[in-house]
This record gives sequence, C-alpha cells and structure tokens, in this order.
Amino acid sequence: MRIASLLILAVGCTAMEAPTPPVQPAQPDPHFGDHWSQVEREDPEQTWAHPDQVPMGQMPRRLEVEHLRRSIPLLFGGIQWEDRNERSMWDVLSRTLGEADYLEVTESNADPSPLFAKFMDDMAAQVCGKALDRDAHTAEANERLILRHPDVKSNLRFLRLKLHGIAVAPDNNEAVDAYYQLHQTIQAQASSGQAWLGVCMAMLTAPEFMTY
Repeated sequence: MRIASLLILAVGCTAMEAPTPPVQPAQPDPHFGDHWSQVEREDPEQTWAHPDQVPMGQMPRRLEVEHLRRSIPLLFGGIQWEDRNERSMWDVLSRTLGEADYLEVTESNADPSPLFAKFMDDMAAQVCGKALDRDAHTAEANERLILRHPDVKSNLRFLRLKLHGIAVAPDNNEAVDAYYQLHQTIQAQASSGQAWLGVCMAMLTAPEFMTY
C-alpha cells in the first residue's frame, strides 16, 4: 500500500512539473496603412472572371426610375417626359423601366438593357427638344437651359458641368472634343438647332449621366 502511494505521488509531481507550451502572441489583423499614395496596377488588363461575384460597390450602377423622375425637371426648369395626354412617362412605363410596384414586384431592376436605352433615347429627344424651344424664347442667356454661351466649346463646357458634374478647364479641349465633333458634323448636314439637340441627347444618355 505504501509503494502504491509513493507511485501515485511521483506521477502527480511529474504531471505538475511538465512544461506548458508557450503562448503565441495574437497576430494583428492585416491592414493597409497607406490609402493615399498612388500606385501603378501590375495588370491594367485585369478583368473579373465572374462579374456576378464583384461587390456592388466596385461596379457602376444605372440610375433608377425615381432618380430620373426627380432629376430631369431639376436640370431642365421643370420640363418633364410626358405622353400626349401630359401623363408622366416615368409613371406610364415604370414597370417596363424596372421600377418596383411593391404589389407584384418588390425590388427595382437597374440592369442596363437595349429596351431601357431605347426609351432613354425617346426621353432625351423630347426633353432636349422642349428645352431648346424654351431657350429660343428666352432673351437672358443666363436663364437658358442649354444655350448659355455663343461659343460652341464654352457651351459644351457648361453642359458637361451641368449634366455630368465635370468641370472642364478653359484650355482643356480634349474633354469636349467628341461632343464638338458631333456638333460640327450635325450642323454641316442640318442646322445649329439640330446640332445642339444631338449634343444634348448624347450627353443625357451618356454613362456619365446614367450611371453612378
């Protein structure tokens, strides 16, 4: 009995004296400390293998119907897109344009589509046409919706700021060159009014206006 007690005591002492493994310090979460220095991308041609898996914050999104319903009158002095009975086309075509009615459809669809682009062309043609008609009867240049400046490139800079939120410096012709060429091409074949109609429609349906 005494021998057994001694053996139990020896085993207990050995267990108490066994070394414990060292505690590893907690590793800090990886983070990027410099958010401001510009760097060059290693692969400028990199694309997403699965675009549907790209987080929404990294992809441009199309304006929804409600955005456009509110924005167009603010930009064009109350002018709205309407049918012959003066009903809002945003309301008439709301389901077709992807707006949820919360009866049958509970989530708005903001995916770009050829049908949406077609209706936006119709919208731009009507809204820009109404705006130019109003400008033709507005004597004060600073009260006009589209034709604020007699110089074509100066007016294009005004429209880029108004419709795209892009301030173009007076010496920067590259930022307005495509619209200038469009204006000159249409004017040579039609008239100055048609040229500004084409420019207005192009700007109003451009990605700089339709996406965010």
